Amino acid sequence: MIIYHPYKDANHCVYRILSILTACNQPVNLNYLHIADFYHLFPCQLKNIEKWPSKNSSNYKYIQNIQDAYENIENPRKIFFELKTIQRNIIINLLSRNIIEYTKDDLIKIKNIPKSIYNLMNEDIFRKTKEFEIITKNMKALNLYGTSGLKSKSGLMEYRYDLPKIKD
Repeated sequence: MIIYHPYKDANHCVYRILSILTACNQPVNLNYLHIADFYHLFPCQLKNIEKWPSKNSSNYKYIQNIQDAYENIENPRKIFFELKTIQRNIIINLLSRNIIEYTKDDLIKIKNIPKSIYNLMNEDIFRKTKEFEIITKNMKALNLYGTSGLKSKSGLMEYRYDLPKIKD
């Protein structure tokens, strides 16, 4: 029996990453991109982000009502790190094809996206959902580092050894 899941599919990963980058409409941090891609793939895992959003917000109520997927994710951190390997290979490939670029501030942004992919993304039903908006707008607005940052709250990445950015 052949079992397919999009998290092992490199082409699906390309689409998700480009979709996130175009929706953010600005350069993004690589760590944010890894986390956003995980939640794009598993939106029901948004419920597991600690202390976010605040309990009295409409986003909190919406997130708590997201239906659980048919798969049971016992160890999201393990899946996140397996997914990260695929994401890195995809990002290297997209960089080599001049579709995305690294900025001098270590951020990733869209450079040249094929029009056919852009048109396909505009027809995507998931991009019109509240989950996608939460991932690309509300989550993007969170600080990434520190004990109150997205890396800490998601529990997907280590945050304790992050160095604070020093402004010139």
